[in-house]
Amino acid sequence: MSYKKQIKVMVLCLSCMVSILSFSCRALAGCNDKDIGQFCDTGKLGVCAAGTMRCLNGDLVCVQNQQPQPEVCNGLDDDCNGQVDDGVTLTFYLDADGDGYGNPAITIQ
Repeated sequence: MSYKKQIKVMVLCLSCMVSILSFSCRALAGCNDKDIGQFCDTGKLGVCAAGTMRCLNGDLVCVQNQQPQPEVCNGLDDDCNGQVDDGVTLTFYLDADGDGYGNPAITIQ
């Protein structure tokens, strides 16, 4: 066997060993492939509650899918503080004459 072929075989064997060790370490640490990618609840509020199971540093953990964002009027708790659409105001225009159009001079928030 030539020198180059021996190197290729050694690299291939080493690569297989690393893959096997990596899988074994994950299994020993409690990371089961069937759990990775599954839905989980982070225990946080609002949109931050939804998570996905990941294997991080050999531990199976629930990682939140979405980070807190500024509130917008969408019926969700975007900033993950437990309050839906807090701090977001809507402006309504009073239709005093009943014509189907509000009066821009008379607003209600």
